[in-house]
Amino acid sequence: MRNGKAAGKIEGYSCQIVADEVIGYLDDKNDSGKPFFVCAWFHETHTPIASPPELVDRHGDAKSKKDAQYYANVENLDLAVGRILKALDKRGLTENTFVIFSSDNGGVRPESCAPFRGRKSFVWEGGIREPGIIRWPGHVKPGSVCSQPAGMVDLLPTFCAMAGCEVPDDRPIDGVSLLPLFEGKQLERSTPLFWYFYRTAPAAAMRVNDWVIVGYLEEGLPRSHGLTAEQMTFLKRAKLERFELFNLRRDMAQTTDLSERYAERFETMKRQMVKLHSEVVAEGPVWFQ
Repeated sequence: MRNGKAAGKIEGYSCQIVADEVIGYLDDKNDSGKPFFVCAWFHETHTPIASPPELVDRHGDAKSKKDAQYYANVENLDLAVGRILKALDKRGLTENTFVIFSSDNGGVRPESCAPFRGRKSFVWEGGIREPGIIRWPGHVKPGSVCSQPAGMVDLLPTFCAMAGCEVPDDRPIDGVSLLPLFEGKQLERSTPLFWYFYRTAPAAAMRVNDWVIVGYLEEGLPRSHGLTAEQMTFLKRAKLERFELFNLRRDMAQTTDLSERYAERFETMKRQMVKLHSEVVAEGPVWFQ
């Protein structure tokens, strides 16, 4: 869509097309002086991979043509994001604009996930741990690094805090504002970070400080790519039935189950996970193909 109308077929690479749309939006909104919000979803580096030939040629030392295509894909995405940041600079919006860049899940290539266990679609660390990059002049020091875990569930409370408004109270809010991080403070969570993907084993992960517990969903989910009425019925009643405990500071590859050694902690976190899983399932909509 452009200016509220269907644009038809657009030639080019996805990330650059998205960048064009964002820059066009900034041009339309810049004169108003009003706050704005942009959520830009990039296809890259998801398959199918397509990259400009001139960028692919820059990676001629790659082990394979497939690798060269992939590296060029990453570079093209980087260039697209750079164009958006430069557009903010050019329009004098940099100092008053909060920018965050991250991914929705881990990668599929081993080098993208190492040294963690698992990859995309799994709730092992390799499937859920992603870097987040933030630019907010005057609030986030350039080049600074923060190791505290956070998630996309924290964005709504963060934006509310930035805007000086209350977090909605008509729904459960699992996240917390990230603003204390920018002041070097610790985040205080009442609800642990929680991930759930019913198609993989384990199906759920919950983190409290350095500790992560994973839970396996009971067997019996009918398998197909799209959700069906039968699957939704199963998921609404299915329980987590087996659990493992890991300490990420000592064992980032999640190789050693500590549930027996730290039985009290394990039981406490298991109860938390079961409760949180049941709440998420109860709140989730019923939808299927």
